[in-house]
Amino acid sequence: MYRIVVVDNEPYIVDWIATLLENKCKREVDVYRAYSAKEALKWFAQTRIDVLVSDICMPGMDGLELAEKVKEYWSCTKVILLTGFAEFDYAVSAIRNNVAGYVLKNQGDDVILKEVEHAIALLDDDMKQKCAVHADADMCFALPMLRNRLLCELLEKGCYDENMYARMQSLGMELKADTPVYMVVSDTREWKHLNNMAQRFHAVQNMIRQVQEYLGDCCAFYAADMGGSRLVWMLYGNHKASLTMQIITLIQGRLEIYQNTADIRHSFVLCPKECCLQNLHDTYLEMAKIMERISWEKDVLFLMDSVEAKKRKVDTEEINRRIRIGLDEGKYDLVLDEILYCSNLLKSKTLEQSECYSLYYAIAVPLNYYVEKNELVRTQNMIIFKEQLFYPPANETWDEKFDGLRELAKEAFELESKLKSGISQNTVQELKKYISDHICEDISLTRLSEVTGYSANYLSRIFRMQTGEKLIEFIGKQKMERIDELMKDSQMDIGEIAEKTGFQSRTYFNRFIKRWTGMSPKDYRKRLRREYEKN
Repeated sequence: MYRIVVVDNEPYIVDWIATLLENKCKREVDVYRAYSAKEALKWFAQTRIDVLVSDICMPGMDGLELAEKVKEYWSCTKVILLTGFAEFDYAVSAIRNNVAGYVLKNQGDDVILKEVEHAIALLDDDMKQKCAVHADADMCFALPMLRNRLLCELLEKGCYDENMYARMQSLGMELKADTPVYMVVSDTREWKHLNNMAQRFHAVQNMIRQVQEYLGDCCAFYAADMGGSRLVWMLYGNHKASLTMQIITLIQGRLEIYQNTADIRHSFVLCPKECCLQNLHDTYLEMAKIMERISWEKDVLFLMDSVEAKKRKVDTEEINRRIRIGLDEGKYDLVLDEILYCSNLLKSKTLEQSECYSLYYAIAVPLNYYVEKNELVRTQNMIIFKEQLFYPPANETWDEKFDGLRELAKEAFELESKLKSGISQNTVQELKKYISDHICEDISLTRLSEVTGYSANYLSRIFRMQTGEKLIEFIGKQKMERIDELMKDSQMDIGEIAEKTGFQSRTYFNRFIKRWTGMSPKDYRKRLRREYEKN
């Protein structure tokens, strides 16, 4: 939705352009009307304005001064200047920096529409450029931090699953479930009490660069800053190749050289046998224990054996947490994916009966709360739903029970969607009634937004979704029906009809009739009378 302010000291010009944009603009627009520069500035103080369509010659503050003033509110606003004279080259040099176009008032509807759509296209281009620049800058800064947070989570909690793998892929990390990884834990005693975050960040990055110089030709690695004095290094083969024992020996030697040449003191624990991502957590815990026992009196490089991965139970609390968050935030696709993940988990792991029950009800309980909160149990189907939710058939396998659970969740989400659609339908009915009752008053999108409390964009969207018709077209048809009724009264002149149907100027009324019928009001009235006489 783009917001446009139309300003001119002649009301019929404002009404003509505003109605033109509301009816004919190809973009979704919310048009505000102002009959002086001062009134236009009030709109700028209240909300973001994308396009200003302003007359140049106005009393008090002219269009040139207004365009300059606008930059104090919204620097990105595009300005289109209107003038009744062809000689307006003097304006070009004055405010070239934010003028998107110039229009002569006698150039017609098509030219105005073209200039407004051109201004909106310029806004789109500006936004794309800003997003691209900001995205690149943000990613350069955020990517290392996001990767570090993910690796710390993996090392501390051992929560490697399909979701974790997807997150790693989204951050461009090459590690996969079966990637052979060699771990090194380092401790730098000088960092133990380094509380300045900026200094610590630079110290860590400096160490990573130095280690890269020593190991870069041997292997690739990711480093995780675990806080305090500790870093964890995950070494893997370049080009996804497995590291050989000769290379591991070379890495050990390079680390010893680095210890002897570095400005500050480091201790290392190296596990010379590979592990995979599922086992990183257990390996890290064992290496951390060894690091705690190492003497701080000298630099140490300690080699340890690999650690057998412990069989851990399914983290039902974490699954329950993710389900609840997905339901609270309306991310239903994520909830369904989580249930599917649990179903696949049953196929890949041998779980005890009690674990299967815990996993099932970790999903069923928050799903039941969601159904209760949204009052979905008022229908008979949802009563059956609750019975199926908590009492799945005893003769089904756990795979079948989880498949059924997923189908029940989909059923609940679809029912809520239908209920929300019904709410939208009620809003549309209220809109239609208000328009019918106030057809002879101001029923612009701005006015409807004020009356209903919903944005013009939302009203337009739900109206079109429910009826298949644009809201502004529906208003136009209602206006025309009222005009047709009044025109059949031979005692009422055109000016009275315009006034009784809510038009503030005769010129605006003439343009409206011309747009809808292709005729002048006088000719259209003659046609209506001929049709009336025939019937």
